[in-house]
Amino acid sequence: MEEKISILNSFWSSCADIKLVKEFELQENCFWGSIQMDATPKNSLLFDVKVPLSYPLSNDSISIRFYCKNDISFSHINDDNSICILTPKDNNFESRLKHEERLLKEWRNIYYIEEKRDDRYEYLIADYYGNGAFFFTDVEHDFKKGEFGEFTFIKLSEIPLLDEYICNYYIKTIGTNKCQWANMIHSKQNDSNSIGIFYFIEEEPVVKCRWTAKKWNEINALFNQQLKKRLYDIKTNNGKNFLLHLLLGYKISSTEIHWQMIQVEKNEIPVKGQKIATNYYEYDFEKKPIHWAKTVNCSYNRYFGRGALPYELAEKRILIIGVGAIGSSLAKILTRGGARNITLCDIDSVETGNICRSEYLISQVQCPKVYALGSQLNSISPFVDINIIPPTDKRLDTEYRKRTTETLESFDYIFDCSSDSELAYIFHKLKPHACIINISISNKANEMVCSVGFDFAHEKALIFRNLETTEDLSFYEGTGCWNPTFEASFYDINGMLNLTIQNIANKISNRIPVSTFVVKKQISNNSINLITVDY
Repeated sequence: MEEKISILNSFWSSCADIKLVKEFELQENCFWGSIQMDATPKNSLLFDVKVPLSYPLSNDSISIRFYCKNDISFSHINDDNSICILTPKDNNFESRLKHEERLLKEWRNIYYIEEKRDDRYEYLIADYYGNGAFFFTDVEHDFKKGEFGEFTFIKLSEIPLLDEYICNYYIKTIGTNKCQWANMIHSKQNDSNSIGIFYFIEEEPVVKCRWTAKKWNEINALFNQQLKKRLYDIKTNNGKNFLLHLLLGYKISSTEIHWQMIQVEKNEIPVKGQKIATNYYEYDFEKKPIHWAKTVNCSYNRYFGRGALPYELAEKRILIIGVGAIGSSLAKILTRGGARNITLCDIDSVETGNICRSEYLISQVQCPKVYALGSQLNSISPFVDINIIPPTDKRLDTEYRKRTTETLESFDYIFDCSSDSELAYIFHKLKPHACIINISISNKANEMVCSVGFDFAHEKALIFRNLETTEDLSFYEGTGCWNPTFEASFYDINGMLNLTIQNIANKISNRIPVSTFVVKKQISNNSINLITVDY
């Protein structure tokens, strides 16, 4: 401890433009000291400096925190007045201190002395009340300054956390405009307390730089008299008390709107009316605290920005037949990749034996697979519409043939992940225009075969006959008159399946027709490699 304190005091005492005004000492399981940094031609900056005991290792993403004691309002300052800088990892104590000094001075030069603004938007700093957040996404509407009305929201989740809950919500509509979520969100009914007031203020509700207003009177000028009167009428209404949600919108770029949320008890709305003339009142906000609630922009492009399927696949209508070990994982891969429209088809219910290699939970045993999986997919993405259809009708006389053909023709991609060999016959007879992709795996998961086209049966059979490593099925689950099933672990299946989807997505994004291929496992020098072989 003493050695680290000595290094800290020596280092900051020797830095150019910096004066050590309070030597470092151990306080509250941290090293604390104070420095003053020259910022000519402006006033010097004074910082309280907090260094974790683990330094040069970090306890969080920021190693040393520099708390600015000056009353300034510039970019890249956190809500606790600490400077927002991230130093590169370095296990050497003095070497990392040099990074801290360099970046601190860069911040001083760019944001304090030159007062530069970054091209990327820097979000506002606010003291948020309560846990959880309100999620919003894009709407097809050009909001104008002063526009207001009602918005609706629904509860997404309520997660217990010690003695409280984290509650998250979807904002469904803003005015008459639907947020661009999946239909399943809009189909849910609002309760009586899920309606609030939105108001487009256009300008940021700030008092200085990136800090949101803390008192209602500080944003008085952003509100027109019509909105204030609306709030006054709500407050003075004799109805029961409730929590009012006020959603404030403003532009953060030429194309993007951000929404901030205020929560206030109806009886505590801090607006007062003053009679100015006969039948004319003027309304203003009182000097009372604002309770901001967290909001999160969940636009589709942000939600899937870190890794999405090609648009040409994600936007298509997809049918998955068979949602067992392969089909259930495929559905989740597609959903996490931004697929918007997935239909599931399977006749089975979840069994305990499914759980080790499929995307199901023990709490879902005995539930039909399509419903168990659908609920999980909806909990992953608010942009996917999940539909369920009954098994393919195999009656091929005129009436049923037409109905089945129309059903299959409504999809762009059909993934057959079932073990039903008769489906190949149906596809061959009906010849739907959809791209049909059959995905199957050999016993022991040595190969995954991806057969493409409505006439894949013969090709698939030929491929499996030529697979040298294929073994006969020998695993029987329990006792009784069951057919044997293939043996493969969750990681074996998903390793091959992920490469399979990568191959399909790559061809689609490069406008190359998807054709039959096999993913093969190769073991060399006790290392496993997966390769794809086109047929």
